Amino acid sequence: APIDVAALIAALALRSPARVLDYGGGTAVAYLQLLRTAPDLIARWHIIDLADVVGWGTSYFKESSVNNY
Repeated sequence: APIDVAALIAALALRSPARVLDYGGGTAVAYLQLLRTAPDLIARWHIIDLADVVGWGTSYFKESSVNNY
């Protein structure tokens, strides 16, 4: 997904973990894919989505680097 590539490029260019703002990030599929392949390249992953999706995400990602708004 494009967001995966953008986060990866940003992290590599800055030589530090990326902080991602993902509009319409839904169930964080992009985050989970990147986490599986390059976990050290993600500092924080912020998702902005609809209220129902945010409610699910907040309960699912309680102890992780994902924030839902």
